[in-house]
Amino acid sequence: MNIPNKRQDYLDKEIYEIISLVEITDFSPIKKLDYVPFDVDDDIIDLSDKVIVPFITTEKLGSEIVSIKHCDEKYCRELKNDVYKRYEKFIDTVYKTSEIHSLVSRKFLYDLVFRYLIKSHSENRTEGNFSDFLVDNIEKEIKEYKIYFSVENLEIFKPLKIGKVEISKLESNFFVEDNVRQNAESISQFNKKYRKKVFASCVMRAEKDRAIELALKECSLSIDIIKICSDTIDDPKTKISFDIDSRLLESFSAETLVSNINKQNDISIISKRIPNYHQLTEDYRKRLSMRNLDFFNSFIYRLSDENTELQNLIINAIRRLAKALTTTNLNQRIVELFTVMESLLVPNSQANILESLTRYCSKIVHSKREERLNLINLIKKMYEIRSSYVHHALEKDFEIDDLRNLQVTIQTLIGKLIEKSYKHRQKSEILKEIDDAILDAY
Repeated sequence: MNIPNKRQDYLDKEIYEIISLVEITDFSPIKKLDYVPFDVDDDIIDLSDKVIVPFITTEKLGSEIVSIKHCDEKYCRELKNDVYKRYEKFIDTVYKTSEIHSLVSRKFLYDLVFRYLIKSHSENRTEGNFSDFLVDNIEKEIKEYKIYFSVENLEIFKPLKIGKVEISKLESNFFVEDNVRQNAESISQFNKKYRKKVFASCVMRAEKDRAIELALKECSLSIDIIKICSDTIDDPKTKISFDIDSRLLESFSAETLVSNINKQNDISIISKRIPNYHQLTEDYRKRLSMRNLDFFNSFIYRLSDENTELQNLIINAIRRLAKALTTTNLNQRIVELFTVMESLLVPNSQANILESLTRYCSKIVHSKREERLNLINLIKKMYEIRSSYVHHALEKDFEIDDLRNLQVTIQTLIGKLIEKSYKHRQKSEILKEIDDAILDAY
C-alpha cells in the first residue's frame, strides 16, 4: 500500500498536533457507594470498587459523541469538544484516502489511531512516523474472506451465480470434523441450524469488518437483480418477501388474540405467516432469464472498483426499483417508481419533472412514434396517481395493467442506460444527445 507523500506528511503532522492537545488528569478510583436500598435484598451486589483498568469511555450530548477518555491506573487522557471534533475529522480524512478506504472499516481506523495516540502520549514519544505505523497495521489485517449472508424466504434447488455472488446452500466441507478438537457435537448443532438455509456469499480481500461491509453491498445488489427480474415485474400484486436477513422489513409471522367480551375465557389465537415464500424452480429461473437476468448479471460482473457517474446512477436505480417492488402499498410503490425515473432522467433541480420524464424516457425506451406516444400518455396518467398520493394523501384507483407497464418501462429504461453506459460516462451526455437530435430534426 502506497500513500502519496503529501498525504503522509499531512497525517504525520496532524496526529502529532492532536497528541499535544490531549488533556491529562489524575485517575480517581470510584469509591465504594453507600446506599439505602428500598428493600433489604441480599442479592444486590455493589461493583463500584471493582473497576478494571485500563478502560475507555465516551461522553455524549444527545446522540453525538463530544469526548473520549482513556484511563489507566494513574491517569486519564481525554479528547474533548473541539479537539475531539478535530480527531473525528482526522479519522474521516484517513478513511477517505483512496488507498485505505476499500481496505479497512472506519471503526478499525478509529480504534487503531486512538490506540496510537494514547500510547504516544503515555510514553511521551512516538515509534516512527504515524503513516508508517498506519500502513504496517493495516497490511497485517488484510486477509481474504468468504462472507455468507442468510437469505430468508427463498428456496433454491441448485446454486445461482449473479455477478461475483453465489446464492446457494453451504458447501459440504464448510465445517468439518476435527478429531483433535473433538468437535463432532458442535458440527451436528451447526448443521442442524444452517444446512437447510440459503446464503448469498462472495469473496472479499480486506480487514474483516470492511470485508463484511463490502460483501453486504455486493450480495444485496445481486439479490436486488433477482427482484427486478421476478414475477412481480409482470404481476404487481405478487409479493416479494425474500431478502438478506438484515434487510428484511417484515416479521416472519403474526399473532392476533381475539377475546369475546361477553363470555369468559372465550379466546382464540390467530397465527399467520406474513412473508411470501419464493422457490427458484427451473420454471422460475427460465422466467428470470426471459426478464433479462443474464443481461443485468453481465453488467454487475463487469463493474470495477471505480465506477462512472452513470454506472453509479444505474446501480442506485436497480436498488431503488427492487425496493419499490417490495412495497405492498401500490400507491406508495408508484411514488417510489417515479423517484427511480427522476433520478435517471431529470437533468437538474430546475427542470420540469413531468416534461423531463416524458421527453427522455419515451425516446430512450422506444423507437417507434406510436409507442412513444402511448408511453407519454402512461407516464402522465400514472404521474397524476403519484401526485394525488404525495400532495393530498389520496390513494386513487388505477388500472393494474398501467402499473405493470410502468414497472416494465423502468426495467427497460435501466437496461437501455446500461447499454449506453459502455459509451457514455454521465447522464448529462445522454440527455444532451437526445436534445441535439430533437433540434436537428427540424
